[in-house]
Amino acid sequence: MLHQTLRHLVALYVLYHLTSMVVGSIPATSGVMRRSYWRDATVQDEFAAWSARLTRVGLTIPPAELQEKAWRLSGWWGRMRERAMTPFGRYQNLTGTYQPWRMFVAPHRYPTRLRIEARRADGGWVDIDVLGPTGQPGRRALLRDVRVRSMLFNHYWGTNAGDFRRLATWLAKRARADHPEARAVRVRTVQHRSPTPAEARDGHAPPVETARTIAEIGGDP
Repeated sequence: MLHQTLRHLVALYVLYHLTSMVVGSIPATSGVMRRSYWRDATVQDEFAAWSARLTRVGLTIPPAELQEKAWRLSGWWGRMRERAMTPFGRYQNLTGTYQPWRMFVAPHRYPTRLRIEARRADGGWVDIDVLGPTGQPGRRALLRDVRVRSMLFNHYWGTNAGDFRRLATWLAKRARADHPEARAVRVRTVQHRSPTPAEARDGHAPPVETARTIAEIGGDP
């Protein structure tokens, strides 16, 4: 009798666990329900593209109207998912089975890039490599590290301004020491549309649309 009871308890636990995993895998809208995020150029491009696709199949919905419908649907979806997660939230936190990140829904057409620039004697700015005559090879690997790229992406969405500013200041100081001939060195983030296939073949880079100086070091290194 005890053995049979244990078998039933194990079966109930497996069923509970599987249900927890299924419910937890439902796409969530938490973290993206900000109007400022939806005004991003990449997001607006997606609404325009989906509006055009729907128009081609006979459903004429302007991008602004489509966005408002998506906003209301996303809010409802998030509330329903939160309710469904109520019996499983504590269990997932205790077992480490909580899914904290969101799946990608579209390519980021307006990525943010890190740019390190030096000011010449004539006052103009020119791109430089953080590696100079006395530079350390590890810095290039650092800039390409997935964690730095993740920091840059998160900085674009305004979630780690302090940490990213400290990183930019460190990079500016190192680059300034590597390029003593420069009047000043600055670290900037620039944003522009990704090139189309034709532009990429022609070697054409779209113009920078936004640029922000994160750190600047001048004077003697």
